[in-house]
Amino acid sequence: MTALALTLLRTKVDHATATPYYLAQAVQLVHKPLGDPAGVGPDIETRNPTEASRLLQEAADITARALQVNDTEAEQLLNGLFGDPAKTIALISGRSVRVNGNGRLVVGATGAAALRSVPPVRSHGDEGHRAA
Repeated sequence: MTALALTLLRTKVDHATATPYYLAQAVQLVHKPLGDPAGVGPDIETRNPTEASRLLQEAADITARALQVNDTEAEQLLNGLFGDPAKTIALISGRSVRVNGNGRLVVGATGAAALRSVPPVRSHGDEGHRAA
């Protein structure tokens, strides 16, 4: 994503129009190698450019549509694409969640269906830092 952004966004642009523009332009760029943004590694190539291109086009269409609708519908469109910030916060804060029949996360679940998120564990392989 960084390599795509550095290739596409060369001038100052506002976020609202930059997002659909970036995604729409990236649809084509994923079909060719891009230089490593750090300049230290080989070119970056997409493993499945056809699928990446399809997903980027879908995201470009959704973000462009979000600019044309009311705030409530725009929020629904963008949460569907990028994820709901409230659910992300719940996951990283350890609140209980469950997955409903549609595969969506439900925050604040109770009972047998509730799952606890597992906090990230940092391990460098030495005895004192191994996960239990």
